[in-house]
Amino acid sequence: MQIKNYGETVIQIISDEIIKNEQDFLNIMATHESDTYIFKKENFSDDFYKLATGIAGKILQKASTYRKKIVIIGDFQNVDSNALRDFIYECNKMKQVIFTETIDKALEVLKIKK
Repeated sequence: MQIKNYGETVIQIISDEIIKNEQDFLNIMATHESDTYIFKKENFSDDFYKLATGIAGKILQKASTYRKKIVIIGDFQNVDSNALRDFIYECNKMKQVIFTETIDKALEVLKIKK
């Protein structure tokens, strides 16, 4: 697993590993200390995006408990699920978890200069 460091508190996880549950996320936090983690949409299992599974809630609860931010980079414009669309909207409003299309937009929201 590689990381790209955007300063002491923001890293991008560059990996094809899939985060399937909260333990996978905890393992990343234990291995790579940071305040903010940037992932690709594909780094999370499909079940993460099916809110009824509870996986997203558990992972985001861990992030909140440890006061970490998560940024997920991907195309979320054509989400079929109303629940997921609302979830993304609320997350972006609170800025604990940010869903955005590009790394540049993520860094802009985080107020990080490349």
